[in-house]
Order: sequence, then C-alpha cells, then structure tokens
Amino acid sequence: MGSDSRYVLYKKVARGGMAEIYLGKQVGQDGFQRVCCIKRILPHHIDQAEYVKMFRDEAHIGKRLQHANIVRVEGFEELKDSYAIIMEFVNGGDLRALLSHCERQNVRLSIPMALFIIAEAARGLHYAHTKIDDLTGKPMGIIHRDISPQNILISFEGEVKVTDFGIADAQNKLTETKPGIVKGKYAYMSPEQITSGNVDARTDIFALTIVLWEMLAMKRLFQGESEFKTIEMVRSVHIDKDLRDLNPRVDRALYKIIQKGLSKKANHRYKDASEFEKSLRNYIHSKYSNFTVNDLSEFVKNILKERSEKMKVEIQKLLKMNITDQQSSRNTASSQQKATEEKKYAQQEASSDSLHSKFFSDSKSRKQSHISNKSKSSTSSRSKRSSVGASRTSRKGSMKKNSLNTKNRTSGLSYLLYKIRNFIIKTTLIGVIVSAGYGYYKYKDSFHFYYLKYIAGGVSTFALKTTPNRVKIKINNNSINNGRYLSTPIVIRNNEQKGLNNFFLFHNGSKKPINVNLKQKNNIIIYRKGFKKELIKFELTKSFNNQMILEPSNDLSPTRMRLKNNRIKSVWVEINDGEEARYLSYNRPWDLKYLSYGIYHTFKIYPLGPGVRKGSYTCKLKPNSRTWKAPFMIDIFPESKKCKISKK
Repeated sequence: MGSDSRYVLYKKVARGGMAEIYLGKQVGQDGFQRVCCIKRILPHHIDQAEYVKMFRDEAHIGKRLQHANIVRVEGFEELKDSYAIIMEFVNGGDLRALLSHCERQNVRLSIPMALFIIAEAARGLHYAHTKIDDLTGKPMGIIHRDISPQNILISFEGEVKVTDFGIADAQNKLTETKPGIVKGKYAYMSPEQITSGNVDARTDIFALTIVLWEMLAMKRLFQGESEFKTIEMVRSVHIDKDLRDLNPRVDRALYKIIQKGLSKKANHRYKDASEFEKSLRNYIHSKYSNFTVNDLSEFVKNILKERSEKMKVEIQKLLKMNITDQQSSRNTASSQQKATEEKKYAQQEASSDSLHSKFFSDSKSRKQSHISNKSKSSTSSRSKRSSVGASRTSRKGSMKKNSLNTKNRTSGLSYLLYKIRNFIIKTTLIGVIVSAGYGYYKYKDSFHFYYLKYIAGGVSTFALKTTPNRVKIKINNNSINNGRYLSTPIVIRNNEQKGLNNFFLFHNGSKKPINVNLKQKNNIIIYRKGFKKELIKFELTKSFNNQMILEPSNDLSPTRMRLKNNRIKSVWVEINDGEEARYLSYNRPWDLKYLSYGIYHTFKIYPLGPGVRKGSYTCKLKPNSRTWKAPFMIDIFPESKKCKISKK
C-alpha cells in the first residue's frame, strides 16, 4: 500500500512560508483509521534542495523526540507529488490563538495556568536539549530556536506540547546555518541569537520567558514600531513596562523568576530548562496548591468552545469518509488547487498580521495600506502571467509544427538554418519564461526562487535576501551593477553548458542577468547608506541560501512623505541615488522606515516620470523623529519645486 493510499488529506488548516498543514487520517486494513496532521512542503519548494533538506531535518529531529510535551512525528513520506511529515493530531489550539480569544472575551489566563503551560513546555524542551543519540551515544545538541506562542499547543484536555522544530539546531543536521544569518522570530529571540552569536539551551529559556511575560501582561514584550526597533529592544533587553503594573497579581517572588529568565547575559539565566521548570512548579505548589490540570482543561474548552464544536464535526466527517469519498475528495482538491492556490495564499498573507486582534497585530494604518496595495497588484500580476503562458503555449505549438515540416528536408544548408532559427526561438522562450516566473516571484513576495529553475542548465549557487531589501554589492572588491543599488533577493547562478566559471547574477527587478566573476573563495560585501557593512565569505563548493538583517549605524527615523498638489496625481521620487525609488501618489503617503536619524538625505523629485529632467528638482532634508506616533513629515510641492517639513 503506497503513501498516497495510506494517508488521506482532508482539509488545510494552516500555511507557512515553507509548508502547509492538513487535517488528515491514516487508513489501513480491516477498517483501521486514525486522525493525524500532515505537514506537506509547498509545491514551489519541491525542486529546491535546501528546503527539502530542511524539511528532512525537521522530520529527522522530530521522529527521535518521543516525549509527552513534544508533538510526536510519526514519519516522513512522499505524498501527492510532494514530501510530507506525518504528525500526531493535537485536538485543541496553539497558545497564540488561545491568547487572542482571551483578549476578545476580555479574560486572562490565571497565574497558575500560565506557569503550568510554561513549566510543561520547559519540561519538553529539557528533554530535547539533553537528548542522547542512540547510535553514537553523544548528545544531539538540539536547540529549538523558534519558541513562540504559535509553537506551543494546548489540547482540550490540558496537555501542553511544543511543536515545529523546523529551524532547530542539532549536531547531525543535513543543513547548516551560515555564520551571520538570523533564523527565527525577532520578537522571541535572545540577545545572542539576534546578534548571530552562539546559542544553547538558555536561548530557548529566554524565549520561553518572553512568552510567560506576555501571557501575564496580555501585551507584547518586544514590539517596536519597526523591525529595527524590535531588534534593538531585544539586543539591549529593553523592557519599558513593569509587569507588576500590568498585572498586580504578580508578586515579587514571581517577578524575580521572570527577571532571571530574561537576563541579558546567558550565564545569568537558569542553567537549563529543568531548573526553570522546577522554579515554576515550586511557585505553583507554594501559592496555588489547589490548581490541577483539569482547571486548565475546562478553561481552554470554554474559551475555544466554538472551535471545539467545529472540530468535532470535522473529525466525524473525516472518519465517515469511505474510499470513494476519499478518492473524490482528492480529485476535487487537485482540480481546484491550481485555480485557487494564489488567491488563498494572498488572503492568508493579508490576514496574517491581524490573526490575534490587538495582542498579536500591528494596528498601524500603514501596514494595512501595504497589504491593500499588495492584494491589488496581485490581480495585474496574474493577468500578465496568463498572457505569457498563452504565448508560451502558442510558441511551443509552432515549434512542433516547424519540426515536422523540416523532417523531409535533406539540404545541409536548410538544416543549418532550421537549427539557427530554432535556437533563436528557444532563447526567446527562455526569456519569456524567466520574465513570467519573475512576476510570480514578485507576487508571492516570499523567499524562494521558483522562476530560476526554468533556465536551461542553471545551478543555483548563491541566494540572499536582506532587510532592508535594496543594497549595494561588491564581489572581490568589484562593484556590481556599476555601484548602483540592487533589490534583493539576489541570486548568483552558473551556467554549466558554458563552463563552470560562467556566472550571472539576478536581482529583484532586473531585466537581464549581470555577469559576475567568481573565484573558488570569494568575499562579498553588502552595504547601504546608514547601515554597517556585512562581509560574506562564499566558497563555490558550498551553496549559500539565506536571509540577512543589516545593522543600522545610526538610529532610524520614521519618515512619512506626502504629495500636496491634487492637480498632479503622482511624481517619481528617488532617495539617496536609488536607495529607494517609487511613485508618490496624491492622498497615498509613503512611509520610509530606513532613513538614518540626524543625517541629510537627498530626495530627487521627477514630476514627469523616472529620469525625466524637465521639471525635476532636488531636496536635502535631515529626519529628526524617533517614533511613528509623530513621524518626520515631508510635504512635496512639485509646482513650486519645494519640499516642506510639516508638523502635522
């Protein structure tokens, strides 16, 4: 019995950057069936070796962790033309959803409930941290590195389980995290993790204490007005709120436990998760001796009552499905998936920042505006891809027809002309496909390079996405793109058909690849005005595919730009010689997140469009705001060729 027949995909319940999760079931002989969760790698990552290795790592680590407080991984399968991790089904919800429902219903988790959840999670993590490899007898060295509310599951029976070891660190992984690369969620990192330092079990303890603080406060701990503000808060462990003011029931003894877990220096924290768990349980026993797991169970059932009832119905439907229904369900899902995949993905992306009401979302209007613009652009992007696909189909048809017509030709000259013509058609076709894939990439706005697989003979060598995404690059002291800014992601590939030393660079927004010269060992410098330079040492024998955060050399100044003339609907604005560039439209302000505080920046205004000098002018301004509550306001007056600073 193959994997496709042993497992049934019933309903998609979640989707992330690398995989999607289904409610499903395992079926067997004599009517055997069991509900499970199936985590399947996304279709556009199947051909990316790096993602498949990461997926295998997660399955490999998870399958060896058999503990009551860790979601059980039961297997790694090839399922529906993809790879899937089979996991136990936890009937309940994640902590993020629980906190969101608490806020909506204006209730809190009690202190013993919060402490019990964290103690149980710490127990599971200590098991993972100290797990011994059965084969070698050596510690596996597992560090989760992504502890956050969504990765802590709570069942309706009060069970607590840690999940998602997708970016966990371990000694025997297939993939290795590159130096200087940050993985995880910024707001739940430790200072050493966010600065790309060495991490150990105390990193997970820090993240777990952040979750505890947020459960008691019902507020985010490290949430700045921008990514960089958040990173700075974590790096310095800047806590501007007193937990005892937010929750008067937190006494001095509990406050000390939390303070120790949030120590900036790792050696000042608990030495391991077991010690942290012991402190929490001792506090519960001394202050809340009557608390039992049934108290948590009843609370979760009450708060997530609607979800519980819906899940009962879904499970009944799943278990009642017979073989015919299962086949019909699979066929229907397969036929509808291609038509609806992008629409669903766009909706999920648009709603991802508002999943948790005020507690887990940024309510700033600029983010909603960004999501709105992104959704609008997706429609035109899809129509462009459709037209490209149609032209590709017609060209393939004409190529087949021409091939048939030339079979009867015996002239060597005719055959040579046919070969040349066919080469030109194929070359053009590759360009069209690359363009189509590039549009697909821009629409998805996620870190993958789906479009590049169409380039004949191309092998991905170097792939990098940065924050901020526009940077300058030097490779072995040679400036790329004549020293102008490039938009990441940046991909360097070699064309094996032309020799191993023939490399070309793609960047987001490029119309054609840029030829680059690489050595066996290369120094790649990433830099941008107002940010510290980053050096990447890159060897041809090792692939590089990751994300990097540039560290600002000065404070960043939240800046908002507005067009103040309704007769001119839009102007083109370039900042600092191409550092940022876009159309500024009337009644649609532009929020600039990456301008340095107290430094002059150059703004070039082109009322007639990019590069048209007629009517263009330049302004130099020095942003001096430190908060989005009162950003540095720049008003653009193209008719009078002025830029004014507004206090409104």
